[in-house]
Amino acid sequence: MNNSIFANYEVSYLRGLPENNKIIHFIQMSLTDNAFVFKLSTDLDFPLNLFNKKKEFKLSINYSQVKNFELIKGSGSALGANLVWDGIRAKLFEITYLNENNKQICVCFEMDNQGILSKNKYKACEELVRIMKNHGIFDKFISNTQQTTSTPDIPAQIQKLAELNQSGALTDDEFQAKKAELLKRL
Repeated sequence: MNNSIFANYEVSYLRGLPENNKIIHFIQMSLTDNAFVFKLSTDLDFPLNLFNKKKEFKLSINYSQVKNFELIKGSGSALGANLVWDGIRAKLFEITYLNENNKQICVCFEMDNQGILSKNKYKACEELVRIMKNHGIFDKFISNTQQTTSTPDIPAQIQKLAELNQSGALTDDEFQAKKAELLKRL
């Protein structure tokens, strides 16, 4: 399968993974055809151990596992800064997804690749969303794929129930109850 990379960003992991509660800097995030791919950057001019105790960080989140992607306003905590240069715009983002055990995980990252100036990080977040829209990545998320696959089935199921009702296999009350239940799923 072709796995094109649409964009690369340097980010810091802030929180969300049960096995990792420490901030990790210098992570390369790649947007590919089918996943967000995060790994520790290796092409740096200075030793990673000055900033990171961990020597490895790998995470791949398939778009089909993602329930939500959200930009977050605020200062973040990468480099320990609590200053907000412009709290109106986002430089953090969260990805909520289902892991291999079907457990919901929400991870938070901060844009880092644009230098220390927050306004460059904001621009990187805006560019990230633009690229995701242009490549249809949002359409691959769970809520969007489930909605398109389940919606056409409901009218067909109601039609089948109506036929069962007409043939006498279902009473009018049973038919109305099942129909109401299906319509709630739309």
